[in-house]
Amino acid sequence: MSIPVPLDELDQVIGRFPSVYLLSVSEQQAPRANAVAPTLVDGRFVVGVGRTTAQHLAVHPKVTLLWPTPAGEEMALIVDGTVTVDGQQATITPTWAVLHQTVNRST
Repeated sequence: MSIPVPLDELDQVIGRFPSVYLLSVSEQQAPRANAVAPTLVDGRFVVGVGRTTAQHLAVHPKVTLLWPTPAGEEMALIVDGTVTVDGQQATITPTWAVLHQTVNRST
């Protein structure tokens, strides 16, 4: 099950999730996941990134932020977006968000 999240409601949803990962691809098209600590500023997520990740993001600006399912919960948060990089700071503009069920219920 998936539940769309209006982008203007992200600030109300992210507080339920203790961790987040930035999913991107390298210059060689290899998948990359980095634990990040985003701050939501004016509807955009700002994160610090390493030099290599900044280089990857400059080449491939489409990314996903993944908030895994918290213990005892059933939904993960997935946010797609585009990123701009300034030094080792990345700013992600969300384009789509969804709460996605990750646990199968037995009936």
